[in-house]
Amino acid sequence: MKKWLVLPLLVAILLMQSVVSGETITVLWRDQQGDLDDHLVEKFEAAHPGLKVNLIRSPHNELDDKLIMMLASGLNVDLVAEMSLMNWGFYAYDGLFADLTPFIERDYAQLDVEGLLPLWNQMTMGSRIVGLPFNGWLGASITYNATLFQEAALPLPTTSWTDPSWNWQAFLDAARKLTVRDAADRITQLGVSYWLSDLTVCAFSWAHGGDIFPAEAYATGFLERVIFNTPANQRAFSALVDLTQEFQVANPTGLLPATISANLTAFGQGSIGMWLDSGLLRTDDILSPNYQWGLAPLPIVDERTRVPAFLNAVALINTSPHPDAAWEFAKFLISEGVTVRPGFPGIRASSWLAAIEEATMSGLYINTRQELEQLLMEGFQYTVPVPRYGVRAASDVIDILLSYLQQAINGEISVEEALTKAEEESNALLVLFNR
Repeated sequence: MKKWLVLPLLVAILLMQSVVSGETITVLWRDQQGDLDDHLVEKFEAAHPGLKVNLIRSPHNELDDKLIMMLASGLNVDLVAEMSLMNWGFYAYDGLFADLTPFIERDYAQLDVEGLLPLWNQMTMGSRIVGLPFNGWLGASITYNATLFQEAALPLPTTSWTDPSWNWQAFLDAARKLTVRDAADRITQLGVSYWLSDLTVCAFSWAHGGDIFPAEAYATGFLERVIFNTPANQRAFSALVDLTQEFQVANPTGLLPATISANLTAFGQGSIGMWLDSGLLRTDDILSPNYQWGLAPLPIVDERTRVPAFLNAVALINTSPHPDAAWEFAKFLISEGVTVRPGFPGIRASSWLAAIEEATMSGLYINTRQELEQLLMEGFQYTVPVPRYGVRAASDVIDILLSYLQQAINGEISVEEALTKAEEESNALLVLFNR
């Protein structure tokens, strides 16, 4: 049975089940190294005597099936993490996730909201808050190899999100100068690379004054149709495709994780000048200490309004027999001093400031502490989550768009043809989803 038929029926059945009291909450999490600090559960249980956590881990490609099977079998699930939960938008819209608004209003003072990044309450579906983020990334931005910039006699990009000097032309000029060819005209160093993802799609569309969904989809969470083939999007994705086809400064990662990893490794080893992604201060082994690095905003194209970012969050299952205990664990994940994913600053401003301090002290970054603080704290004012969290079926139709855009990047079809075909196929799929 298809997922868009299963979910409403499953939710209805679960809501009729009796609630059983207990002191053990079941938390479903992706089983991937670095996703959850091994000592976090012990720390929570020590701080909350009488509460126990039954942590169940699942491979990334089995997480959705695991959740559905557990619930359909009558097994309790109290919280589930967003990471690799591909049908998050369906679950949220169809009522599987509880609205956290009453919990937030009740414990507002305890949450220390003033210390949280603006993203903390943006995991919404329509008017409901359906997830509590425990990790936030800066919106789409540029990590660059400052050593290569200096060797090419390029000015370093600004850290201000409102400085018009770091515009598309300046970005393109930098990418062209950072692209190096050998005597046989083979590229030995690329100007820029990126992960072709929903973040890239939204970043380019929004920067050029466009969008891929109508406004009502964001307001209600229900996606009736897509709007891929518009003048703004033709301009946006032509700019994206031209990086590879016309200017030959980019050879972007494809849709396979292994390719993403290989390109990111090449960037960290000095073979690529710039990397476009959600902003993150890296002090891990990705960035070689043989170079200095820098962070910059996404280049300005039209007026800056918003930039997309990824989030990690937990959702409270609507049929949880222990909603208050589960909420305690969710709050714990965003409390001061708690690191859910080692190496990721979390959702608190204090954690990001500490990451800035670490990055500055490491010597990896050419930016000063003041510049990084400006970049991050100013940038978070523009940062919003990618649509997959708050729009039902967003992931499914964006996957279709990505597939056709990859063909355009490869030079197999035009941008207009890619957008036309993706829009037609997506809207046909939405008719099926929305029956």
